[in-house]
Amino acid sequence: MNRSQSSHCELALKYGLQHNVSDASLPPKLEDIKKQLKEEIRKELKIKEGAENLKKATTDKKSSIKC
Repeated sequence: MNRSQSSHCELALKYGLQHNVSDASLPPKLEDIKKQLKEEIRKELKIKEGAENLKKATTDKKSSIKC
């Protein structure tokens, strides 16, 4: 098995693709995976943003109490 085939098999296992996926059916499956990854990234960014906002709010609250 060459490096390209190894990478394909690794991705197939990771994202639930069959090893014998035809070239014609691969693009729609890849688009689904792309959408899923983008959604996961958006979710993580929202979590990060919320944590930053929470930290900012608690820091601002502490600063205003000292004044």
